Amino acid sequence: MKAIPIKINGIQFRSKLEAKWYLFMKKLEWNIEYEPLELEGIDGWIPDFIIIGKNKKILVDVKPINSQEEWQKHPDYEKIIEKSGFKKTDYEILILGSSLKLNFDDRCATGFGILHEMMKNYSENDGSKFLSVSETVFTHHKGFLPYGSTWNCRISGEVGKSYIFVNDPQYVYFEKIWNECGSELQWKKNETQS
Repeated sequence: MKAIPIKINGIQFRSKLEAKWYLFMKKLEWNIEYEPLELEGIDGWIPDFIIIGKNKKILVDVKPINSQEEWQKHPDYEKIIEKSGFKKTDYEILILGSSLKLNFDDRCATGFGILHEMMKNYSENDGSKFLSVSETVFTHHKGFLPYGSTWNCRISGEVGKSYIFVNDPQYVYFEKIWNECGSELQWKKNETQS
């Protein structure tokens, strides 16, 4: 499917999917910037967003994917993960797809994104780093954390198992905001929205 550009709040987005994620993150009051211009250590790639959390800066790319497997086969995977230089920086990379669920078990926490983070290899105690890839889940702090590794909310900085399950009433809140953002864009053409 061809991307449909749209202008929202003075920003020219390359696709309605990017715009939907922008509106979603803004409604959650995350500190974000669209297409950050200067990123130290990043080469040959401009992320769609940067999220400035309490303790982390996360580079975000939006792709029309529906699973982690689709992302690993995507033509931009190597450019972003292997060639951008991110592995030598303190940034994390969050990949967002076409929905709030990326191929995650319904009984478990809601996996809405894929987080790539560099972690120290404590088993060797030599300071080397390794790439950790986790499904990203919402927290009760209106933020997110990686489900499979460091349980630290990237927005609030809170630590602990504060993730939300699909049947949790707070998940309905996130889903409602996601649906509202989609409705705002449904009939919009390339026009400014206040």
